[in-house]
Amino acid sequence: MEVKRFKILSLVFIILSFFMSSSEADNWISYLPRQQDMDTRFKSYTNLVLEEVGANATNPEGVCKAKEFRQAADCYKCILEWLPNCHRCCIETINNKKQIKCQNTCESLFNTDCSCETLVSLPPDNCSQKDGIWYCKSDKEIPQDVCLNTLIETKKSSLGCNLDSRFVFEKPVLIQDVNECPVTVGVPCYKYLPTFNYQKCQANCRSAENEMKNCQNNLQQCKNKACSASDCMSGKKLCGQNLYNQICNSKSCQEIVASSFCNWDIDHQKCVDLTNSLVDCLATTQTNSECARCFKEIDSSFYYEFIAKSRQSVTLLWEISSTPYWVRTGFTKQIEGELAPAYFLYTRLKVFDVEDPNTPIYMSPVHQKYLGAAFSIFSAAHLEVGKLKAGHKYRVGVYYFLANTPDYDLKIKINSLRITAIRIRE
Repeated sequence: MEVKRFKILSLVFIILSFFMSSSEADNWISYLPRQQDMDTRFKSYTNLVLEEVGANATNPEGVCKAKEFRQAADCYKCILEWLPNCHRCCIETINNKKQIKCQNTCESLFNTDCSCETLVSLPPDNCSQKDGIWYCKSDKEIPQDVCLNTLIETKKSSLGCNLDSRFVFEKPVLIQDVNECPVTVGVPCYKYLPTFNYQKCQANCRSAENEMKNCQNNLQQCKNKACSASDCMSGKKLCGQNLYNQICNSKSCQEIVASSFCNWDIDHQKCVDLTNSLVDCLATTQTNSECARCFKEIDSSFYYEFIAKSRQSVTLLWEISSTPYWVRTGFTKQIEGELAPAYFLYTRLKVFDVEDPNTPIYMSPVHQKYLGAAFSIFSAAHLEVGKLKAGHKYRVGVYYFLANTPDYDLKIKINSLRITAIRIRE
């Protein structure tokens, strides 16, 4: 009975289609249920630039495992550049902290010249010094004291020099002995005796000067012994003290000290494992994963929205046309002919139920693109039947991740974006 009814309905449909004009038939058929829909969203850009996603001045740890990504970027530099251009003898570890040997400087010690007699360097014309004591023609003339004033201004607390040049000398004493007054001053003259505080300040200065010399001597001895004669580099052309002087203060040694992981025990496999763990973290499609937050929307005003139907699967394709450019840290423009840095742009789609715009219901697999030259990205993702709820509205956006890098300022100029959706009811 059911088969007979179906045959009758089919015959009626064929007859009606035959007698209707082609235009009428098209209009009538357009209202019949369709099993497949395809939509496209496209947008071109002139000034959309993607920047690194990572650490910044206000958020040093960044928004996405910035420390680990930086380590991954630095790991190959560690084994290929830093370690070969430094030497084990240059670095020591004290209290679990690496440092270059013999870097304790003497800058904290007093370093003003204390060699000027009684710290007086610029006497007035009518004053003269005899046996370390000042004599002047008048009791109104106080010798200028540039050296002492410098000492006072820079090292009051450390040397106890809490005085100024007005209180360097006691009250002048009148001298009328021709044998005591200097010939250049004549008789009578006035004798200027230094105050107790002045003498104390001078003694402290001398002591500090000796301490400075001892510190400098000890520091030099440390540098002489830091690297032994058997510690060599450059085919044994640099050994011992020469090695220390030319290598240990190099940028490579400083980078090793600054790095929390770079040391002579690290190997190539460590770098591979570190990189793979981060790529795996980025590549996961788990929407609540640690690296899900790494990805930033390329353009919040560019998206595709649709209302899901029952028994519907959706295939999503995204296309990106872009041009990368990079500037080495410390430079204002790209170096002509410089090879691209070994970094990648990661992109993916995220699908949100508009009722919960903060948590994606789906993340596509990651597309990875090397930043060698201008490039286009074409990738696809598929949401199977049952992933979407009939009657719910969904939003699809394009997201990216560009790792924060220590040596380059990386940027991606976006030329165009496209999302194509193929929705099929099964």
